[in-house]
Amino acid sequence: QRLSEPEWLSAFQSSEWDFMSLLEIKLPARRALARRLRAARHSVVLSMALPESEPALERVTLAGELLSDLSGLALLVRPSKRVARSEESGRALLISVRRELPRDFALWVDPGEVFFRVELPSGAGEIHWVADPLWHTRSQWGSTPIHKLHGWHEARWIRYYGDAQLKLAIKRSLQAGASHLLVGHSKREEESRTLSEILGSSSLKSAGQKR
Repeated sequence: QRLSEPEWLSAFQSSEWDFMSLLEIKLPARRALARRLRAARHSVVLSMALPESEPALERVTLAGELLSDLSGLALLVRPSKRVARSEESGRALLISVRRELPRDFALWVDPGEVFFRVELPSGAGEIHWVADPLWHTRSQWGSTPIHKLHGWHEARWIRYYGDAQLKLAIKRSLQAGASHLLVGHSKREEESRTLSEILGSSSLKSAGQKR
């Protein structure tokens, strides 16, 4: 049984929300959501595809405004495979996005199934890569403070992880000193109660449900 909205707002310190879906919410409803988030001290992570053109960077400006309105924490961007193949292109795009995003908010990069990291110049601002502690290698998930469970598996798409896998993910996140563990697999909300109970006995700062 999934947690109700008030339960998961208080059970988790942060959650990942689709940027375009939030834009579609009318202003009165968005203001009411902001009040609930502030009351629960719950932070929002906005998620979008990595903008790859100058006009598309306007979405980053809008994302910054939404983060300000909704007790925001970070903008999570998902680079395309083309960007992953070109370090020079990826570096330029991420620097542009970081420049457009207010410095109050972190920039997180979710590279997908094939983990990659672009070296950025010093002074580029706060940027963290996102790794899956049950999919990526130890050196990859051990080197970033942001973790996320996607549901990837060599043979099938995982719908429910179960207690043992969730405990292993949390254990690895703690070993890595991760500050956030986001949940992005298809039955994340149904597993929220189990995850909340397991997290209750750990020192991981926050977990999130992608909505």
